[in-house]
This record gives sequence, structure tokens and C-alpha cells, in this order.
Amino acid sequence: MFCPRCGAEAPPDQRFCAKCGAALATAGNAQTATTAPVAQGTPTVQAVPQASEVAAPAPQAEPQAPPASAQPASSPTRAIPDGGLTIEEMAAWLEGEGYAVKFVTGESGKRHIEINSQGSPINIFFGDCKGERCAALEFAAGFSTHGKFDVSQINGWNYDNRWCRAYYDSDKDPWLKMNINLSPGGTYEALSDRFEIWNRTLGRFIEKYGLR
Repeated sequence: MFCPRCGAEAPPDQRFCAKCGAALATAGNAQTATTAPVAQGTPTVQAVPQASEVAAPAPQAEPQAPPASAQPASSPTRAIPDGGLTIEEMAAWLEGEGYAVKFVTGESGKRHIEINSQGSPINIFFGDCKGERCAALEFAAGFSTHGKFDVSQINGWNYDNRWCRAYYDSDKDPWLKMNINLSPGGTYEALSDRFEIWNRTLGRFIEKYGLR
């Protein structure tokens, strides 16, 4: 048998442990176990769990791709017909923009359109025409100064400005003009943008040189 305190082996009829002096069980109730008891204070070893007992790690969620950013829907454009616009189609577009349209026939017999913008009459001439359709427009506005406009001011304006060019007539009165191509590939949206540029630039020209 073995000592219950220190684990030392002792004969079956021994009453006290020869090593530590602890009382031993009598022969009648001696331990029959053939394995030594675990000494006090000795850490016990836990059984290694079988493979089937080991919890499987939780599956990792697949990373989700960020949602694609929504692209703004582009508004459809209105194409200008091949060959450009007729004078009637241009007049209809201007009326849709809120302008009162006047048809004018020049000395050559060619018609053009006259409207008012920035408090001044604006002439719209048609060029590069094939039949009734014209692929180019020219906006032009003139101002009567009775020859008092300084020609050097024309040069200064043209040096600083690209879209709308200035010139003077035989009476040395200033004019501002802008050319627009309608075909091929023109759209009403592009026409509207160019017309807005014309209006803003015309306003600057009038203000700069006191032409009101």
C-alpha cells in the first residue's frame, strides 16, 4: 500500500508511514489499487480531447465588396439635324427660350432674325446654308456712338476675349459678334450653352465701354 500523505510505499501491515509518519490504513481496509495515488499539490493533467470533441472554429464571413456608387443618370440630348437649322426652327427655339422673334429681310434678300437681349437689338445671321438648312450662325450687336468710340478699345477687347470678337464699322461704331457651328454633331444643349456665353459676354462689353 501507499502513504496517503506522501505517496511512499509501505508494507500491508505497517500502521505508520516510515517516511512522513502519517497513519496508514490497516490490512483489512488496505488499498488494493496498484497505481500510486497522486501526491498532494501535484497538478493533474487534463485529458486531451479527441478530434471529434474539439469545437471547429466558426466560419469567417466572406468580405463583402462595397456597393458600387450609383452613377447619375445623364439626361438625353436633343440632336440638331444634319445640315443645321432652318430659320423657322431657330425662331421656334428662341421663342421657347422666351424671346420675341422678328424676321428681317436684308438688302440682299436674305432673311435673318432680330431679338432683344441685354437691352440691345441682336441680329442672328445664317451661314453655310444648303437649301433651307444652315450649319452656322452669327450673333451680332452694334452700338451707335457717332464715331466717338476709340478704335484702340477694339484691340484691347480682342486681346482679352476669345469667344466674342469686336470690330467697328465704316462709321467707327463698335460691333460685337460670335460665330457658332451647328453641324455636324450639334445639339440644342450646346446651342443653349453658347447662347448663354454670348449673353454674358455682351453684358460685359456693354458695361465695360458704357454702351447703354
